[in-house]
Amino acid sequence: MGHGDPLRHPAVLALVRLLMLNEALALCLSGIAKVTWQHGTFLFEPADETARDTLRATWFARCADQGSHAATAVMTKQLAEAGLGKVDELSLLVARILDQDLTIPWLRLGQKGHSLKSIVEIHEAVCLVAVLLVSFVQGRTVKMSRQELGQRGLDYSSVSRILQRQSYALVTDRFVTRDGDSLTVRVEAASKGLRAYFSALAKEFDEVDELREHVGGKFFEREHIRARIESDPRYNARYRVLAGFDRHTVLDKVPSECDIEFVIHDTVLKHYYFVQAKHSLLGEKAFLNAAVQAAQKDLKKGINQLREARRLLSNKLLGRTLADRGIADASTANSSFVLLHNIAQFDFQSTSDNIALYDWATFRNLLLDAEVAFGPSNRPLTLVRMEKPLCLRDPQDVIRALLCEHPAYQGMKSQVWATERGAIEYEIDGVRCIVEGLGI
Repeated sequence: MGHGDPLRHPAVLALVRLLMLNEALALCLSGIAKVTWQHGTFLFEPADETARDTLRATWFARCADQGSHAATAVMTKQLAEAGLGKVDELSLLVARILDQDLTIPWLRLGQKGHSLKSIVEIHEAVCLVAVLLVSFVQGRTVKMSRQELGQRGLDYSSVSRILQRQSYALVTDRFVTRDGDSLTVRVEAASKGLRAYFSALAKEFDEVDELREHVGGKFFEREHIRARIESDPRYNARYRVLAGFDRHTVLDKVPSECDIEFVIHDTVLKHYYFVQAKHSLLGEKAFLNAAVQAAQKDLKKGINQLREARRLLSNKLLGRTLADRGIADASTANSSFVLLHNIAQFDFQSTSDNIALYDWATFRNLLLDAEVAFGPSNRPLTLVRMEKPLCLRDPQDVIRALLCEHPAYQGMKSQVWATERGAIEYEIDGVRCIVEGLGI
C-alpha cells in the first residue's frame, strides 16, 4: 500500500486495533478465550482444550466453506469459457448461489414461496450477481443501459432498485457497484452482501413470518432436508428416514420436552441420527454473532430438545415409541443427536455433552462420505469421497478423518492449523495486548 493509502491512516489503524480488542473480549465473555495480566500486558488465549476444539471447528468450517465457493468459481469459469452470459443460460449457477449462500432451495419452493416479494427480489439480485460474475471472468464490462441489460435477460428497473436499495439498506456489505455506466460485482463480498440484502428485504416487505413458513421452519426440515434424502437415490440406497416424535407423541405418556424432527438410519454402519433442524433467515453470520445466537432461544431450544430425547433413550423410555417407527435396536451406543442449521461458520461444532451441530449443506455431503467435486480448474471436476463409510457422531473425529484421508481436504491441513499458530501484538492507549491462537 502506498504512503497515502487511507487504510494506513493512524485513526483507521486505531479503529482496527479497537475492533480486534472487542472481538477478543467477546470471545472471553463467551467462554472461548481467557485473558491474563502479565507484566503490563494483556494476554488473550484459548480458555481450555474444549474452547480450542471450538475454534478449530470454526476455522475448518471457514476453509471448507471457501472450498465450496471455489467450486462455484469453477462453475462460473466453465460458463464463461462456453461463451454464456444471459440469465436463462445461468440458471444452474443462480440456483447454486441461492442454495449455497441463502439456503433457498429454488427448485423446491412452492408457488407461495416463489411469489413472496423478498424471494422475487433476492432472485433478481442473484441473477444480476451471476451475470456480473461470468462477465468478470470473460473480461467484459456490463453497462447500465436498458439495451445491454435487456440483452442479458436483466430488467433495468430491477437493477436500479437493487442499486438504490443497497445505498440505504446496506452500509459495508454492498455487493454491486456502479462506476459511471459500468456495473461491477465485488466478488469477495457477494456472498455476505446477498445475505444482508435478503435480511433487509424480509424486513422491508414484512415477510419474516411467511419466509419461516414457506422457506425456513418446517419447510426447511420437511422439503429442503427430509424430502431430499428420501427422493435422491444416492441417499436412499443407504439411508432410511423414519418419523420423528415430540413430547406429545411419545408413548406411555413419558413427560419430557423432546422434539425429534426425524430419524436417519444408516443401514451400512447401523447407526441412527436423531435430528432437530433450525433455520435462520439471516444465514451465515460472523463467528462471534453465531456463538451468541447459539446461546439464544432457537438453537438453545433445539439442543435442549435433543438432550431430552437422549435422556429418554438412555433411560430406556423410548422402546414403544421407536418400535412404532420400525426401530428396534437403537441405543446411546449406536445413536447420535444432531442439530442441523444453516449458519456455515457455526459448522462442525458440538456441545460439551456431545450434541453435534452441522450446517445442512455440509451434513448432506457428509452423509455421502463427504462426496465433493474435486480437481484442477483447467480440467473437468471429478467426484471424490472417503474410502470408508463415515460416521458423523463426533465433528472433531470427522474433521480429523477428512484432513488425513480425504483427497479434497488433505491439502487444507496446514492452512487450517496455521490460524491456530498465529499471534498478533498491538497497543491501545499505551497498554500492550497479545492475542495467541484465537484466529484474530
